[in-house]
Amino acid sequence: MLKAGLLALALSALGAGAQAAPLFDAYQGFCLKTDADAAAGLSAATAAGWTPIPAAMMQQLSGAAGVENADGRMRSNAGGFDFMLVGVKTIPVAGLSLAVHFCALATTSAPATPNEASTALAGFAAMPPNPLMSKGGQTGYVYLDEGGVHKPITTPGDVASAKAMVQSGRLRFAFVQEGPTLSLLAYAVPSL
Repeated sequence: MLKAGLLALALSALGAGAQAAPLFDAYQGFCLKTDADAAAGLSAATAAGWTPIPAAMMQQLSGAAGVENADGRMRSNAGGFDFMLVGVKTIPVAGLSLAVHFCALATTSAPATPNEASTALAGFAAMPPNPLMSKGGQTGYVYLDEGGVHKPITTPGDVASAKAMVQSGRLRFAFVQEGPTLSLLAYAVPSL
């Protein structure tokens, strides 16, 4: 209980003052450019000066996020804390339980402008949010990566077409969730 309380305090304290724009830059470098590859993302974060998340905190974060084989990095600044979490997660898609390589960045730093992470991810996605993946304060994008061009997937269709998209190796998921004390960006690539 004390560990959970300390985690909640760490995630909510120091939430004012810094900009969240660097969060999207880190998301691009650690998650998008590495295509959610855990080792590459961790290496990029370490090279940028981020430090390993302590084991007790990692257990709390990975458990709360439902991420297996989790690892992560963190950094702090005058405005708050930034966290990176990588691992494997299961998400429901078209009646399938889909295992994905998962990479997420979160910050307690206040954004320079409201909805800064949402605006940045919408610009990256270059498509409308997917209504099936946009629920509970989360905005999701589902697309096929066609050599850097994003082809939106609005409905996954039947199980067979969903499996074909997964097997193509081009299916991607990107998510954002912003609140008063935490902004989160996540990226997922199905495991083949």
